[in-house]
Amino acid sequence: MAFSLSGKVALVTGGASGIGAATVKCLLEEGVKHVAVLDVAEEAGIALQNELNTKYGETKVTFIKGDVTDKGTLIGTFKTVQDRIGYIDVVVNNAGILDDTLENFERSININLTSLIRSSLHSWKIMHKERGGSGGTIINYSSIASLAKYNNIPVYSATKSAVLTFSTCLGDDKHYSSSGVRVLTVCFGATDTPIVGDFNRAFDESALLNFDEMYLQSTESAAKAVIEAYKQGASGSVWFSYEDNPARDITEEHNKSMESYIDCIKTTKFGVLNVFRGILLVRYCFRMAYSLNEKIVMLTGAASGIGASVVKYLLNENVKHVAILDVSEEAGIALKNELNSKYNDNKVTFIKCDVADKENLLQAYKVINDEIGYIDLVINNAGILDDSPDSYVMEININLISVITSSLHAWKAMHTNKGGKGGTIINVSSVVALTYAANVPIYCTTKIGVLKFSTSLGNIMHYSRSGVRVLCICFGLTDTPLLTNLHGQLFDKDAEDSVTGDLVKHKSQSVESAAKAVIETYKQGASGSVWISTSDKPAMDVTNTYDKSVQMFIFKKKKFTRLYIQDNSRELYWSKMEHSLNEKIVIVTGAASGIGAFVVKSLLHENVKHVAMLDVSEEAGTALQDELNSKYNNNKVTFIKCDVADKENLLKAYKVINDEIGYIDVVINNAGILDDSPDSYMTEININLASVITSSLYAWNKMHKEKGGKGGTIINVSSVVALSNAANVPIYSATKIGVLKFSTSLGNKMHYSRSGVRILCLCFGLTNTPLLRNVHKLFDTDAIGLITEDLQNYKSQSVESAAKAVIETYKQGDSGSVWISTSDKPAMDVTNAYDKSIEIFDSYVYS
Repeated sequence: MAFSLSGKVALVTGGASGIGAATVKCLLEEGVKHVAVLDVAEEAGIALQNELNTKYGETKVTFIKGDVTDKGTLIGTFKTVQDRIGYIDVVVNNAGILDDTLENFERSININLTSLIRSSLHSWKIMHKERGGSGGTIINYSSIASLAKYNNIPVYSATKSAVLTFSTCLGDDKHYSSSGVRVLTVCFGATDTPIVGDFNRAFDESALLNFDEMYLQSTESAAKAVIEAYKQGASGSVWFSYEDNPARDITEEHNKSMESYIDCIKTTKFGVLNVFRGILLVRYCFRMAYSLNEKIVMLTGAASGIGASVVKYLLNENVKHVAILDVSEEAGIALKNELNSKYNDNKVTFIKCDVADKENLLQAYKVINDEIGYIDLVINNAGILDDSPDSYVMEININLISVITSSLHAWKAMHTNKGGKGGTIINVSSVVALTYAANVPIYCTTKIGVLKFSTSLGNIMHYSRSGVRVLCICFGLTDTPLLTNLHGQLFDKDAEDSVTGDLVKHKSQSVESAAKAVIETYKQGASGSVWISTSDKPAMDVTNTYDKSVQMFIFKKKKFTRLYIQDNSRELYWSKMEHSLNEKIVIVTGAASGIGAFVVKSLLHENVKHVAMLDVSEEAGTALQDELNSKYNNNKVTFIKCDVADKENLLKAYKVINDEIGYIDVVINNAGILDDSPDSYMTEININLASVITSSLYAWNKMHKEKGGKGGTIINVSSVVALSNAANVPIYSATKIGVLKFSTSLGNKMHYSRSGVRILCLCFGLTNTPLLRNVHKLFDTDAIGLITEDLQNYKSQSVESAAKAVIETYKQGDSGSVWISTSDKPAMDVTNAYDKSIEIFDSYVYS
């Protein structure tokens, strides 16, 4: 969604002529309420005012004569506009000259830089949301001279480079999240203004530029670029306007140019350079941190362990209040009494709350808002490790669903466009989300779901509108009860000794060290960032590494962005014996339509003995069953009405198939929906993730060779959003990356060598199914237009192509392998690339 200028009050410096005057006209065309023009040129300013008021209305434009280098005049102009017209929403700092001569270069610095800084800081202060303002936008004009080397105009280049650096610093996320003031920079190429004629005012007359063969863009084109930057620009972004081309966002290129200098930085008094497996992390000791002073904080799972330690550190940071949520009443009350006795009777509140109970959790939020006040920071820390058959559903509810419920509620309440004033959400994940932990596949699934959800919700696209930072911290082995209660809490009891022995090899950190990492993450983390805390080391920002692990799957070419695996070393399977489907008995969930229905047809072509179709849609399922039995054989296909999200219903369907048809050889967990809307996301999690785990574990136990089975294959359907960034569907993304992590963990060769059950994961790209028609079912309805527009850039594949990929994956896939099906291309084994994306974190976790 673009930012709108309708009804805004704007102030433009240097607005009487050139780009400034063209900008004023464009602002009026966009429906601004009023434009105040500040310029030293009185005659031109009054003429422009009269011209535009005649055209647009007598009260639309006010000219104020003033020299921007005069502090009193500049600040007085702001006061005049506020007194006569009202709140200033937009400030455009356009005033500038080019005069590098020895006599006048100081005036150039004063106009181009000093006055711009003064205007920006004054604007920022009066617009600041925490200082009585309501946010706004500052647009600072720079030049191509800040991006390229112009030896003949060193002073002008210096001022414009300084404008660029100042603006990107002031516009940084850290400032924007609290102020609500966007700061944008527009760099103009050569433009047809009087300033071009001033190039003869160089410091060295022998080095004059020749403009005879240079293309000069019009002032109208430059002004349009300003409007585009206003509408689309994130705070801190850099835009380029040249040769009458549309405005171009060059923020990424600018950032890369800055990062290229990191190699040159050594350990000095200004910073410490740390090198970790190819990633360079510069920690500047002078950068401003976010403050916890006087904040109101809510913390889940806080009665003991890491949570309790975090509460203590928060109080040491002088927070105003901490609300502790936990199911353990005795421990929570004891901690509350201890801390209120030490700090203040009103510093800590304990609320007994089962975070897995949505109503209970939201009621806790209401109590805090009503009795304590606005919540500035939410830390979703509650979690358990219990992969056992009787408890894994609860594990999913606590570790993942409650985090999503809490985050979405907090995000909406804090959203600056929905009545909030911004804030921060910190979601606790684990290093198992970044590495392998095959013995706890469900725990891994929940933690990588938290990671994916947090990085999606924290994406700059959402943060720029919401003002809500979303951070994720991944804990390594920590000395908490989570480690000591493993007996009976694994999905495979035979693996308990292996897990216990493996844990001994790794150093666990203290809860105090983990708590310190949470504080550091809050103070330093940009929205969407990923942090690690392990082995009692300081918290480490591993966002760049995480981004690289995702980018390993992305290749951009022309208009389309397609998934491409940058790995030429993958093992070829042509020499291996293919797995055959002949005479197999197969279950397919979500099989009444779409990809599932075509998979059923493809299986029959492969001469399977029988296919059991599970789907909630009775009419479509029965029709497909009758059609296929008529074509192939009356006993080839059985339809069973089944809601896979209902665990009992799903397991009952398995029993019917075992009893009436026979041993199940292949299970394809295909059922899925896309619905991130507030009323439906829990159903989405239950269908897309919980049901896949339930179905897989039941099938795995039945097929397990050491448990009376004879082996088999389970294919779990994921999506390419598990391998890439899809910020608009954070919950769907979390479910699909959860499926991927669970499948690769359960399919690990350690399990396969004993069970004889292959677990494969297939990630579909955009496919022409009803799922695509549900893209309007988002957690943030403001993003519907963005995702609809984005989808037009991608080629969707046919359901037939997707179904063929399922067959190919079955025939060729090793257990634990990951496959992609996209753009009607043959199925591709991307396991090596997936492994590399995980191994990239080894040095952080295991060093």
